[in-house]
Amino acid sequence: MNEPHDKILNYGICVFGVIGSLLFSGLFGHVSPTLLFFWGIFSLGLVLISALYLVGTLVFSISPRSGSLVHFLQLLCNVLPSVYLLIGYAEKTQISTPPGCC
Repeated sequence: MNEPHDKILNYGICVFGVIGSLLFSGLFGHVSPTLLFFWGIFSLGLVLISALYLVGTLVFSISPRSGSLVHFLQLLCNVLPSVYLLIGYAEKTQISTPPGCC
C-alpha cells in the first residue's frame, strides 16, 4: 500500500484539487467552460470515491486508519471545485419566470 507510485497518485489527486480550486476562482484568468465542466465532474467523482472510502472505513472498519488521512486530504482538496461546479450549473438550470407573471 505504501509504494512510491501510490504516494505520487494520492498526492497528485490533492494537487489536482488545488489547481481546480484556483481555476474555478479565476486566478488564471478566463478558462474555457468546457474545461471547467470536465475538471469539476472529475473532482466530484474523486470526492465521492474518497467519501465512500471514509464512510466504509468508519462503518465497517475494513482498512487501516493510516490510509484514511490521505483520503480525507483528497476529499478536502477536491470539494471546492465540486461545489463550484454544482452551484454554477444549478444557477444556470433554474427556470425563469415568464414576463408579466409576477
